[in-house]
Amino acid sequence: MPPAAEVGADADLVGASGSLPPVDDLDARLIVDTSGPALKQLRRRAFLVKPSIRELREWVRLELRTTDDQLAATRDLIDQGICEVVALSLGAEGALLVTEERAERIPSVEVTVLSGVGAGDSMVAGIAYGLRHGWPLRDAVRYGVAAGAAMLQTPGTTLCRRADVEHLYARLTCSHDGRRVVRASGPVAGTAVR
Repeated sequence: MPPAAEVGADADLVGASGSLPPVDDLDARLIVDTSGPALKQLRRRAFLVKPSIRELREWVRLELRTTDDQLAATRDLIDQGICEVVALSLGAEGALLVTEERAERIPSVEVTVLSGVGAGDSMVAGIAYGLRHGWPLRDAVRYGVAAGAAMLQTPGTTLCRRADVEHLYARLTCSHDGRRVVRASGPVAGTAVR
């Protein structure tokens, strides 16, 4: 297998999951989806880290029972220079999107769960898809939440369908009365947690 720097030489976005290959020489924005010892091997600042709440609890060795606790832990990762963005997966509660400037809870979409296999990977893929297409970070994370939810609807390791992702994403971008949500600007957009 060629070195990561060779594979991602022309990429502007690279995803790394599981055990991390050496990625020091990449010019691309790095999205990391891993846990435990592999996180400690990270030798360069990632653009985005996507832990689940369980993975973050293990990483910081705290219970993180409240939103304030979760926010403090994610901000600490950013302050330590580990990443620029944390997309904390909260399962049925959606996700917490945190940057240095803002924090926002992205709601989940209620679906019938057939299997949890691959939901986190699908979330990362959805985020990468949105970023690769130039979407604002908030919309890319919403798309990731939709992709994770779509994956929950599939049995075992069956891949989710793009039509399901698009449908769930549309539900996430509409207000309760069916009107389309307008992209907000400024330091805190959407449902702010702080």
